Amino acid sequence: KREEEDEEKKTVGELPVGFFDDKNKDAIAHNKEVPKEMDMDEMLAEFEENIENDVEALDKYEDEEVQKRVAQREKEEKEEADAMAERVKELQDAQKELIRKRRAEA
Repeated sequence: KREEEDEEKKTVGELPVGFFDDKNKDAIAHNKEVPKEMDMDEMLAEFEENIENDVEALDKYEDEEVQKRVAQREKEEKEEADAMAERVKELQDAQKELIRKRRAEA
C-alpha cells in the first residue's frame, strides 16, 4: 500500500507536455527553455533556410545517385568491350587456323 502512495505522489506533481495552451507556461512547468516569439519575417527566413537546406541535401543525393549510375554504366561498358575484344581475338585465331589448314591442304 505504501508503494502505491509513493507512485501516486510521483505522478501527481508531473504535468503532461502540452498541458498548458500557452507554450511559455508549458515550458516553465517542464523546466524547459521558453520558446522565443518570432515575427513573420523571422519565420519566413527560417522557413526559407530550411527549404534551402533540403534542396541542397536533395541535390547532393541526386549527384551521388548520378555518379553511381555513371560508374555502373562505365563498368558495364568496359565488361562489354572486354567481352567483344575476347570474341574478336577468338575469331582472329580461328581465321589464322583456317588459313593454316587451307595452306596445308594445298
